[in-house]
Parts: sequence; structure tokens; C-alpha cells
Amino acid sequence: MASNFGAPRTLVEQSTVFTYFEYSDNELVSIGVPRGTVRVALGYSNDVADIIKDLEQALSHVLSRAGDSVAS
Repeated sequence: MASNFGAPRTLVEQSTVFTYFEYSDNELVSIGVPRGTVRVALGYSNDVADIIKDLEQALSHVLSRAGDSVAS
């Protein structure tokens, strides 16, 4: 299921694509993992400040794209 426990690198994945791909929408909701859920596994070799900077950059990009969708 999670191949990176204890791994040195940080991983960000869409859980319903990589971990729960065989589950139906109803099954996902029943286990509390709705479509679009993002899993962040922090690696022990990454600098915390770098991780925060990367997440801020990614979220800023996503939010700017969401604004594009709302405007369309």
C-alpha cells in the first residue's frame, strides 16, 4: 500500500489514483478518502524549509488554476 514508509524522500500523491485505485466512489467515501485526496509523506532527508517552500509553490499554482476554472 505505502511503499515509502521510512524513505528518505518526500512524496506527494493523489491517493485515489495510486493507493485506492480499485475502490468505487462509494467505497472511498465510506473509508473517508474522497476523490482528490492528496497524501503527503515527509521524507527524513528533506529540509523542512524546502518542503514548506515547495508546498507553498504548489498550492499557489493550484489555487491560481482554480481561479481560472471559476472564471470560465
